[in-house]
Amino acid sequence: MKLLLLLLGCIISTSAKKCNGVLFDQRYYEPEILKDGLNKVRQLVYSRKDNTVYFLFNQGVLAYDGSVGYINLDTRLSGYYKGIRNATSISIDDKKNRIYIGSVDGLYAIGDRRIPEKFPLYEPIQHLFFKNVLYFTNMRNRMYSFDSDGVKVVDDMRDYVAETFVVDNDGNILFTNGKKLYKLKLGTRSSAFEIITRSITALSNDLEDRLFAASLDGIFVYNKYKYALDKMSNLHEIKALTFNNMLDPIYVVFDLLVKLKNPVNCVEDDFFL
Repeated sequence: MKLLLLLLGCIISTSAKKCNGVLFDQRYYEPEILKDGLNKVRQLVYSRKDNTVYFLFNQGVLAYDGSVGYINLDTRLSGYYKGIRNATSISIDDKKNRIYIGSVDGLYAIGDRRIPEKFPLYEPIQHLFFKNVLYFTNMRNRMYSFDSDGVKVVDDMRDYVAETFVVDNDGNILFTNGKKLYKLKLGTRSSAFEIITRSITALSNDLEDRLFAASLDGIFVYNKYKYALDKMSNLHEIKALTFNNMLDPIYVVFDLLVKLKNPVNCVEDDFFL
């Protein structure tokens, strides 16, 4: 039944004449359910060293109580970490294979020992993202950076608030505020400009340093040369998104954690109509 819901809800084969599967970046994939029954997943991150997906989900009954779960894609071993009260956001430092976790009690990290350790940052964290340094927002959605020199205000974001955000190696940042998605380049003192007005359900990046935005009507990638979004897929209602080593999408829809696999090239005449 859940596979049927997946097929119906994720735009499988918009034109069944030639191509079958989930269309993403001009290729058709076979969907595979990795895990079901996930409650209110907010984010996904992928560890290429462990081939493991980490996710933020709700364990609360009457109120939201965020926890960090994981599933290894080789063994399918899954579980969650104890000792973190109300996790709010996760990100990963790929070079160190370190998972950063924001919470109402501040910052935690999970290193090679895979045991949560508290970092000396105690302010409640709303959202965080690692790109060379750790960027985070507080409960007022003001952005800061955190490294060995301590906490600093991100100067380019002084005049803005960010609910969620992602950053690439060139300093391009996509961030949401309400139903609007903005772009700004860090270190240039330039002003942010609005890219699109629609409900953004997830922001993410892949191993090629591309920035993605999932919305109620599809998934888009930021084109740094056009300063605009290019549509990648008609997949909608995506709650969280990440990518594995092969750039295969992994996402959450309904209460399902789904991986797209076995891509094939196939061209339809009515592509994205």
